[in-house]
Amino acid sequence: MIPVVYSDYATSILSQLRRSGVDVHEFVSSAGLPTEYEQAEPTFLPLQTVFRLVQLTYDQLGPESGTHLMRVALREHIVPQLLCSVGSETTLKEALKRVIDALKVQLPQSDIELKLFGDHFLFSRYKAVNTEDTTFVWSEVFSLWAMIETIQALTKTDWIPTQIHLQSLCHDNITQCFPATIQFVQARTVSGVVIEHSLAQSTITVTKDETGFREEEEENNGIYYNAISHIYSALRPYVLEIKFDLERAAQVINVSKRTLQRRLKEQGITFRQLRDNLILDMAMEQLQRGETVSRVAVNMGFSSISQFSRAFKRLTGISPSRIALYPL
Repeated sequence: MIPVVYSDYATSILSQLRRSGVDVHEFVSSAGLPTEYEQAEPTFLPLQTVFRLVQLTYDQLGPESGTHLMRVALREHIVPQLLCSVGSETTLKEALKRVIDALKVQLPQSDIELKLFGDHFLFSRYKAVNTEDTTFVWSEVFSLWAMIETIQALTKTDWIPTQIHLQSLCHDNITQCFPATIQFVQARTVSGVVIEHSLAQSTITVTKDETGFREEEEENNGIYYNAISHIYSALRPYVLEIKFDLERAAQVINVSKRTLQRRLKEQGITFRQLRDNLILDMAMEQLQRGETVSRVAVNMGFSSISQFSRAFKRLTGISPSRIALYPL
């Protein structure tokens, strides 16, 4: 299954780009976001799309301004959502474990850990390395700043790690996005930040005002996130059935049609949008593997290449031939 992520990540970045006076129309198209993305805001997007948006942001703004924008997007929109999973008073170590549980829902198929590293702890992320993936470096930069901003929010400090681990090789694209005081260790099995043992064991307090959810939403938030994540994963193998409609989808996940509609509505998505996103994910995955447009059109159940191309461009803003020409 192609990795997916909640649309909040892309929405936050686009919001900050607008604040910086950037015309985001081209960003939406070039990143592979659906053309009606800002109106529909699908619950899930291919993870690669978000990292492509990060890459475009750095290409447009440069390392200093690009990093500032990413940090603001994380601080104002994304990190507060993670803090709602943390109890009012606990240690940083325990708080990060709860944050990781939340991230595993928001970032399906992610491999995020907090583990001992000598006398300290390593807050890490693993992503399979694809040497042809031009966004890999930017996925590391974004993930590392997400870790740093989360720790800063929890500890209410300007903490910066003294050491960062990278899966990729260390070069200017990465080092220019971080303070010069950081030591980089390259070509590791995971990327992550080293946290001092004393800091990991320190007591932290999180108030409701610091989270991204109103009090009445907090109790059900984890339930809704898990529900939509499970729906997405459960329905993907069935989406290409000849009669894949709301009734069939409800049958697959063993709920009533009304319950399924309610759960989708709670996440601001319709069944058609969910189905379209599932088909888009599968088509994008095949195109990025090097399959021809004609083969993908047949695989996705379209009666003609032109019908598939129109549908693909309506959802992404770009033609499938463009993806096929430059596979990741």
